[in-house]
Amino acid sequence: MTESLALRPYQDRMQKHLIAHPYCALWADMGAGKTATVLSAILRLVEDLDVARVLVVAPKRVALNMWPAEVAKWAQFQGLSVRVLTAKDFGLQFREVAIKRRGEETLVKRLTPTIAPQAFFTGETITTISRDLLHVLVALLGRRGWCFDMLVLDDVGMRDSGAKKFAAVKALRTHGCLGRLVQLSGTPRPKSLLDLWPQLYLLDQGQRLGRTMTGYKAQWFVPDKRSRDGRQVFSYRPIPGAEDDIFKRVSDICVSLLPEDVVQLPERTINVIPLQLTGRAREAYRQMARHQLFTVDGADITAGNAAVLVGKLLQLASGAVYDEDGRVQRIHDVKMECLEEVIESLNGVPLLIGYWFAHERDRIKARFPQAVELNDYPDTEDRWNRGEIDLLMLHPQGGAHGLNLQFNDGQGFWFGPIHDYELWQQWNKRLHRPGRKTPVMIHVPIISDTIEREVLESLGPKGEGQDRLLRAVRIEVEKLTKVAA
Repeated sequence: MTESLALRPYQDRMQKHLIAHPYCALWADMGAGKTATVLSAILRLVEDLDVARVLVVAPKRVALNMWPAEVAKWAQFQGLSVRVLTAKDFGLQFREVAIKRRGEETLVKRLTPTIAPQAFFTGETITTISRDLLHVLVALLGRRGWCFDMLVLDDVGMRDSGAKKFAAVKALRTHGCLGRLVQLSGTPRPKSLLDLWPQLYLLDQGQRLGRTMTGYKAQWFVPDKRSRDGRQVFSYRPIPGAEDDIFKRVSDICVSLLPEDVVQLPERTINVIPLQLTGRAREAYRQMARHQLFTVDGADITAGNAAVLVGKLLQLASGAVYDEDGRVQRIHDVKMECLEEVIESLNGVPLLIGYWFAHERDRIKARFPQAVELNDYPDTEDRWNRGEIDLLMLHPQGGAHGLNLQFNDGQGFWFGPIHDYELWQQWNKRLHRPGRKTPVMIHVPIISDTIEREVLESLGPKGEGQDRLLRAVRIEVEKLTKVAA
């Protein structure tokens, strides 16, 4: 039985903004009801004969499940037909394609659609597709065969102007194929001002922030980190007042809603649990940090550069590490024992467990056979919300979008901090969403005097993730070197 949707005041404001601005962005916190808001706007535009066909591009799980489910959930949208496109619909096959390299024609094998473009003209109002297939669809239809009046980019991540998906949308925009374009993001403000230019270019073709990324950097940024000879710039920093100026320029087409603007949610607490390494585990960590090498049970563990070193140190802190042959070498069970204590203290309250490394998942399942992964059942989400699953393991890359896990008062547990702020926030928001009635506690065990502390503290809404990692590992190595001296 379908429910009747009543938009909240802030949703109504977003809907009116979307209708009034054909090219716009809605930045609202996860769980703010962006999907229902956009569907309401689509319904209005269809009724006014302003739009006939809409393409929604989203992360795979969101495109396959969330948008169709949202249409089916609300009574107002029952007249909106939905079609989900998957890779099977394209009949993708590797075929030889002739390309020119250095003036000579070369045959290369590329994944190519085998279906005729006419197969996509089936009359549905809304078509959803995963973001990794967007450039394939655009290439298949071409500008003359493009059949969608409106494009919705739902957490597609248009931050890289060199990506295929950016080039695909840019081509549609340049040739006037898009009557409407809406960008949705669960991050109220971009985590880096540099991320903003590609997104805004697709909306206004350079009117507000310039026609090129080079010009954008030149106007609002100065070089920060350079190579030793000074010729190569690794990062930029904004000039004083840049953020205020940039957001003022884009505020007419970009709506940004912070959590406090949306709805009052129960309190969320990040419970940091300090832990200690001792003996062999502590020495292994120190050896890796200082020398980027240590040996365990005859197997060498090495790190070739700073970024690899960060991963190795995080693995060591979590309790195991991959050796040079890809085998898992167990170092300690400190985190596992902490997880066991948390499970016991919850007295049956369901626990959502976040992990990053595959060996973390495998070790958790070996210690707790009752633990379930998202893909273990076709209805895992519903089973969790009904309280039928005690332990649910969820990787942030596989379940950061489109899941509603807030209905059974479950708590959260990170096996270790991750370095991606957006994935961190999205994962936490699976529990802390509208509909939640009780406070959310997310437990984060941190091994003291390791890089985990720096990584956790660096999880802020601004700054580049890779830069934060490299700064963290530098601090860690310098700290341990001083101790050894």
